[in-house]
Amino acid sequence: MQHITKRFIKDAKVYTLGPFIDKAIAILLVPLYTSYLTTEDYGRMSFIMTVGGVFSVIVGLGLGTAFWKYYKKVSDNYSRGEIVFIATILPILAGLVLLVLIVIPLLRIFPTQDSGLMVLYLFGTILFTIYNMGLSLLRAEHKAKTYLIITSIMGVLRVLLVILMVAGLAMGYKGAIGARSLFYILTAFVGLFLLRGRVSKCTNKELYSTIIAFSIPLMLGNISSLLMNFSDKLSLNYILGKSDLGLYTFALNFGMLTKGFIIVPFFMAWSPVRWELFYGDNRENKFSAITKIIIVGFCIAGIIASALAVLAATALSKNDSFNQAIEIIPMISITQVLWGLYNYELMGFHFSGKTKSIPYLILFAGLLNIGLNLVLIPTLGYSGAAVATLISFFILRLITAQIGRKLFAYRRNLLNETMFIIASVTIAVYLGRVIIAFDLGIVIALHFLAVFLLLVFARTLSLLDGNVLRKLKAILVASKQK
Repeated sequence: MQHITKRFIKDAKVYTLGPFIDKAIAILLVPLYTSYLTTEDYGRMSFIMTVGGVFSVIVGLGLGTAFWKYYKKVSDNYSRGEIVFIATILPILAGLVLLVLIVIPLLRIFPTQDSGLMVLYLFGTILFTIYNMGLSLLRAEHKAKTYLIITSIMGVLRVLLVILMVAGLAMGYKGAIGARSLFYILTAFVGLFLLRGRVSKCTNKELYSTIIAFSIPLMLGNISSLLMNFSDKLSLNYILGKSDLGLYTFALNFGMLTKGFIIVPFFMAWSPVRWELFYGDNRENKFSAITKIIIVGFCIAGIIASALAVLAATALSKNDSFNQAIEIIPMISITQVLWGLYNYELMGFHFSGKTKSIPYLILFAGLLNIGLNLVLIPTLGYSGAAVATLISFFILRLITAQIGRKLFAYRRNLLNETMFIIASVTIAVYLGRVIIAFDLGIVIALHFLAVFLLLVFARTLSLLDGNVLRKLKAILVASKQK
């Protein structure tokens, strides 16, 4: 356990820097976007990227989780190079088929002024698969520093391309999409470099069948998750228009700092380690302590990230028409925490192999999200989209935790966990409301007062009792001594 924990913390520190640098550079582009784009242009850019996100989830085929499961599981029946080959080639083939046979014909039947740009962007997302697989290999081999160097260089390259095409060539939102598309194409060459010598052509039909059988339920779950992750933007686009979509996306970029700086780095380090812990000894006690730390840590970090996001949005916006959306940033921030906790609870499904029920859970939450969007957006505007997503993810996480603890049983108090999460959500919603009523300094002070109150509440609920804190201290000390 100790060597795994040390490696997890060591890798997590580096993985935090990667998304931090990438997201920080992207946030610094906000003055550029708010100077050169109108709220409607921002909405058009967001719509194309949203469609690209939907497309990438579909063509991913759920192979991301399958890669980690089979790459980490030693077997005489296949090589790791064959797993890499399958996890790379299948999404590329699926993407090309979907693009050529479905997307392009649909754009011919229902053309828009951005049809060509859309095709270019989607083609870029297909090639981006190669780069992502190369990065996954670096994570699997625990080459965290190499990962950091590559992602940082590529992040800077992406920003430079955006500056060139948006400001230098004055191409507006089309320049932003064109720059991202060109970046995706360039990343394919980096991905091929990372994959060299690590791929073995696979002709084992049984292995294909096994991986696909494991991935299909996850793929269906990912497709169902589209309803959760993109229905807010799509609903805003069609109910209120691209201007409101632009405002919502502006706030979303800052609210997503929680996901980019905290949640994603955690899972980048956690994905390979959780299977090692599961296959190890005394796993129930390990996961019991880890779960408490994750729930409290995610919620506290979400509130802190919200304060930083509000500061950043206020400082970086160069167009007052965008500032009205800042009030929903705390709500978006805590929603990303709920997203992270939901993904954490999925480990029970993965460990037990009961992944077939995941799509139905997400489909239920997605349909709920759509219904809430249709009701709340006409009444509350873009704020309604934030409220709908928050409620949907809260219910999804609660149901997933209840089922997951039965699939993978270990000691925990779901009632206390839920009470703490409700307190965190309530505080985040309140903080959003006071943004428009108080000066910025008072708002930030209230954020950190909220952190103190949540820590006290966590101790009251025994989510941060002495045993948990001692275990956490021992883990941190051990990681420093390595």
